[in-house]
Amino acid sequence: MRIFCFLSLLILLASCKKDDNTQGLNSSCIQVKNGNIYNVNYLGMMDGARFDVICKFPDGCMFINGVTEERKGQDVNITVVVGNNACGPCVETTTTQSITYIFNPPAPGTYYLKWKGIDNRTDTIKIR
Repeated sequence: MRIFCFLSLLILLASCKKDDNTQGLNSSCIQVKNGNIYNVNYLGMMDGARFDVICKFPDGCMFINGVTEERKGQDVNITVVVGNNACGPCVETTTTQSITYIFNPPAPGTYYLKWKGIDNRTDTIKIR
């Protein structure tokens, strides 16, 4: 009888599959789109120009999923990618999140960084 129970347990454990989703969220519940940046703080130079990119969200379901940049010569437009968990319960309070963005230019020169959601702000970065 013990052998039967042991074999049954072994088969049951072998049939389990680890979920690939590291956040424990169902991928069909996550909606991703471009979002607006609330504020940016310059952190200094270290393997590139570092910035703390801050976003404000109306509830706890939204989160920063990454940062994208679009380069047109010396102009760089920076956007945050925002995720929204549409399936889970949300904290109904305004939340603030940040992510570190590192600007690594392809060559020395002067670059102009523009942040989606912050009108009239352009950061000038000089790389030697």
